[in-house]
Amino acid sequence: RAAGRRLPVSSRRRMSATWARAAARWLLAYLRLREDPKGALADWARVVDAERSALLRAPDDTSPAIVATLMYHLAQAYAEQGQNDLAEKTAEQARQLSPGNDPQRLEAHLQTAWSLRRRGLFRWAEAEFRRVAGAGLPVATVLANNALAEMFHDQGNHQAAAEALRGAIEVFTEKRIRQEELAGRRRHEMVARMHYFLACHAKEQGDQANHVQHLEDALRADPTEVDALIAFYRLPDATPEQRKRADRLVERAAAMMKEQILEEPDDANHYNQYAWLVGNTKGDLDEALKFSRKSLELSPNNGAYLDTLAHVHFARGELEEAVRVQTKAIEMEPHSGLLVKELEVFKAALEAKKNAGAKKP
Repeated sequence: RAAGRRLPVSSRRRMSATWARAAARWLLAYLRLREDPKGALADWARVVDAERSALLRAPDDTSPAIVATLMYHLAQAYAEQGQNDLAEKTAEQARQLSPGNDPQRLEAHLQTAWSLRRRGLFRWAEAEFRRVAGAGLPVATVLANNALAEMFHDQGNHQAAAEALRGAIEVFTEKRIRQEELAGRRRHEMVARMHYFLACHAKEQGDQANHVQHLEDALRADPTEVDALIAFYRLPDATPEQRKRADRLVERAAAMMKEQILEEPDDANHYNQYAWLVGNTKGDLDEALKFSRKSLELSPNNGAYLDTLAHVHFARGELEEAVRVQTKAIEMEPHSGLLVKELEVFKAALEAKKNAGAKKP
């Protein structure tokens, strides 16, 4: 298609009809696959192969991103049937569908990676994130490594999360990327997040000294790094000086977040951040509950925001409600390791409370 030239109406109508028929075929084949995974697999493979052939034959008539999505569904179906070689081959073909490193293609790979992560297909998501990170475009590298780091952190692989962020920081520094190119991400925030991940890794290794040191480093880089601040506030063997500093930092961060809410009252994340901080440290839990609910008004069925609401209920001693809300959060994000882990904490606390009540005369 010539640049800047629109297709004739008749051509656009033919394309719309073609897309509609193709979508109907995909849907019917996919529904059959869900109902009869083994029996309908060959039919689904034929539908996907036909769409892949159409892409190679007439690229303007379909989309690499759509075909990649179909192929990953096929790869997943192969894996579920124990056909691992075919699954890996199909996934590799999906990654190779859109060669080239222009921003539009890389954005499509990034969106595919996020979709795979949400479906719990972490290994294929990692390959897509690394495909983008290795493309040689600085902004894409930073964005992909940030996303990869958060995925690793959610899976409990904190050292790998820190290394992914280290790569993003190096590119950010070397290429002097402008903040506006990264949707507001700042270098010092990434540095703080990296140290928080290293602190998590040190804690799991039983290395308390490095755990505390990395939390200190995180808060020096960014005193409002909320997860690092929560972990610092909760240090079991904190010195009096550390406790005073933690109290001071929490109060300052909470005040700053309330100012952000006043400045941008329609930004759900500001409400969520305040509720997450107060719900996990100290402060006005009634206000935290109100703000958490407000975040969900602005962004309904958000798994992360539901997780925050569950933590606020937990802090208020409303354990049954915490379990109920966290269960709903996992329905939104069923493959989140962090959310599943916290649900077990809430359930254990609720069970202990019930047992304690049963023992009372």
